[in-house]
Amino acid sequence: MDRMSHVVRSWLFHGRTTFAATGAVLCLCAATTSNVSADAPPLTLLVDTGMFGKQVQLIPNTVSAAGTGNYFGSFQGASDVWSLDYSLLAQGSAFSAWNQGSITFRNLTAEVRDFHITLIMPVTTSASMTSLFNGSLGGSLVANTGGGQFTSLSGLSLFQSSANGNAIASLFNSPLSVSRTTAGASSIGYQAFGGTTPSLPGPEFVGNIAYQLHFSLTGGDAVVFTAALGGLGTPVPAPGALALLGIAAVTGFGRRRRN
Repeated sequence: MDRMSHVVRSWLFHGRTTFAATGAVLCLCAATTSNVSADAPPLTLLVDTGMFGKQVQLIPNTVSAAGTGNYFGSFQGASDVWSLDYSLLAQGSAFSAWNQGSITFRNLTAEVRDFHITLIMPVTTSASMTSLFNGSLGGSLVANTGGGQFTSLSGLSLFQSSANGNAIASLFNSPLSVSRTTAGASSIGYQAFGGTTPSLPGPEFVGNIAYQLHFSLTGGDAVVFTAALGGLGTPVPAPGALALLGIAAVTGFGRRRRN
């Protein structure tokens, strides 16, 4: 397992997450939130470049009456290696969580570099859950004068999603390379899983949901991602509750027989 995967899995498993033209279509992961009160939790963005990484906690700039957080801003890595702008929406409750929006990432150096971005959203569930998920990724390479190139990293999917460190699904699993010889924007494509309302069964809905982006980018160029990830949890009845349901069913059947 590479260093980035080890660091991210450590964060996900140990619960430390509590604290622009795109040319792509964004998949709305905002399934109808349950009647449980919704809120806009803090998100965590991690950028790893091998040397000049950074972790930032995102607090919503505004929150709608329905509890949807609007997160926007920018930050930069040490030694002027990279910069990142974000514009995100997110909402969570005891039984659902989703986030979607755009991340614009720039390689400020003159060299081709590998980058890893992780977005983590806490899940506030307090009971055992069965789960359904969906997600999507699209975007564009934005090349400077002289053109540029964007590629996925060898042996890694471009987009990898997880719930509490357990894999949900990945996108752009085959090697991807997008290049330009002139300044301008070129689409990297679009892929999705789980439909517009979460429908893909996955790991237990607990702890957090997260996605990672793994890619290489030429110096002086940018990539704009439009990404989304959502999950729905359904409580699993306790064994005692299942036994009571069984007794009630048998009693009801007996009464119908006597009638």
